[in-house]
Amino acid sequence: MPVWTREEALEIAIKHLGEEYRDKIKVTDKLPRSRNIHMAHTTGLKQCWVIHVPYSASATIGLSRVVCICKKSGKIIFDGITGE
Repeated sequence: MPVWTREEALEIAIKHLGEEYRDKIKVTDKLPRSRNIHMAHTTGLKQCWVIHVPYSASATIGLSRVVCICKKSGKIIFDGITGE
């Protein structure tokens, strides 16, 4: 059972990203399939809340930004671009 809830992870993400993302992001516990974070499956990201951050620029087709928050500590342990 996670120490930090989905709702708390959302608030951590909003504080990190900015209030303008409140209605745009989704919190899940599913990692996206990506070569960029493939190694993350063995380094602890499986125990994270995953926030998918939308892009508005068309130049980012195929890419997405993901923020991972540790369920145990509430700390952001990954914030980066993932790709197909």
